[in-house]
Amino acid sequence: MCRDSRNVYQLTPTQIERMIRIFRESKYYPRYLKDKSDNNLHVLELYE
Repeated sequence: MCRDSRNVYQLTPTQIERMIRIFRESKYYPRYLKDKSDNNLHVLELYE
């Protein structure tokens, strides 16, 4: 466990890297990149 005030769930670095990798491999990642480049990012819409 990593003690850090910003790491609310106390995830290890490996767990965080895995979550990022899974998101980058998901079908939502291209849409995220497009919305980010258009400055039109709505985070809640990604999880619907």
